[in-house]
Amino acid sequence: MVGGILIDDTNPAIQYSGSWAQETNTRQDSGNNGVPFQNSLHRVDEIASLTYTFRDSNFIIFGSIETAPLTPTWQCVLDGTPSPPSQALYTSAGNAAQLCDRDGLSDGLYSITVDVTVPSGGPSFLFDYLEYVPSDDVPLDDAMIELNFSVPDPQIQFVTTGEWFEIFPGHTTSQGGSTFTFNFTGISITWLGFCNNTFPIAPATGTYSIDGQNPVPFILNGSIGQNTDGQFRQAFFDSTQLAAGSHVLEVVYQGTSETTPLTISSLVIQNGTSPLTMTPTTTDQSSHPSSNPTTTHRFSRIGLIVGCSIGSLLALCLIVALLWFHRRRKLEAAKIRIPEAYIYPDPFVDEPTRKQPVGTSLTTARDPESGIPLSPISQRQDQVGGVPLPPAYTSSPLWSGKTSSDGKRTSKGRPTHISRNSIRVKRRT
Repeated sequence: MVGGILIDDTNPAIQYSGSWAQETNTRQDSGNNGVPFQNSLHRVDEIASLTYTFRDSNFIIFGSIETAPLTPTWQCVLDGTPSPPSQALYTSAGNAAQLCDRDGLSDGLYSITVDVTVPSGGPSFLFDYLEYVPSDDVPLDDAMIELNFSVPDPQIQFVTTGEWFEIFPGHTTSQGGSTFTFNFTGISITWLGFCNNTFPIAPATGTYSIDGQNPVPFILNGSIGQNTDGQFRQAFFDSTQLAAGSHVLEVVYQGTSETTPLTISSLVIQNGTSPLTMTPTTTDQSSHPSSNPTTTHRFSRIGLIVGCSIGSLLALCLIVALLWFHRRRKLEAAKIRIPEAYIYPDPFVDEPTRKQPVGTSLTTARDPESGIPLSPISQRQDQVGGVPLPPAYTSSPLWSGKTSSDGKRTSKGRPTHISRNSIRVKRRT
């Protein structure tokens, strides 16, 4: 799930059945997923249930595990149909444990019920919050919204400068002066990051500012992730209450490659009465010589649709142009085609059976000196198919023959070969 609306355990829309009790500011250091959402939990030590109705396409329910591997049991039921738990057995205690989830639902109105069974003397069941992706027609007024950076989301748009790298579950930078700028609409914003045992442990600082006001410093402490597999959902800062409306968040990293890096996994925004917006800022950006210089993350479904439309139009124009060109080539080829009757045989090729063109007759002539009959080519060397040849052919010395002593006609050198392509034949009228 990329992110969605967060429903805390204190939300009045949740219907509790049984002896539930609210806890605040407890279990601060349990596990590696930070503190409970908004520092509150609902606890129950007997058979009980909770129900929430929502309009969406998928959901996840989170709680806290107090003791492991001994845990209470629970069953999630979606509109009367049981849904298996996300993980039946946890090996360690911790917060933000995923209890059950469902994905791939069609948009619609659903009711989710969590049935809890706590054995006598066993550990309590602790409910933290529910997260779901709302349908398009669900109003976001006063909603608590989490934007998850662990996977790309075309709805999330932000601007960075400096060296930023993707590392699960989000992004990180170790270059001093790197910035992150984000536009949002709401009354507060919380930055959640992470750290692991591969990060430097030397502390670093960063600053955040809202709408260009004075920067507010915050501390990055990598030592908290050294003795575990990593610490996630760590709140680096939480803005003060803002006026409802659009705001610009700018975060600046002030550390180095030898100090704890700045990371981001998600942003939690308390929306106001206006629609949530996530458009990138137009603040000037400075370029850095790095493998990942100034990066603008801009995604738009409208741009995708327009791009596909233009591509389809260009492809259609190309097909039409190819068809027109092919037809034109065929028409030109038909214009220059020479009828069979007007293709005269190549010189010096004997074709006695070839029919003569209509209107053409050849009479037998004899050489005035020897009296030997001349061939049709010799007696009509100045014409081909009844058409006079250019002077270059009739006056060529290679066509002026002599009679040898044995009475045979010879030519000087090899005869000039005239192909059909070198002769322009004109139809006789």
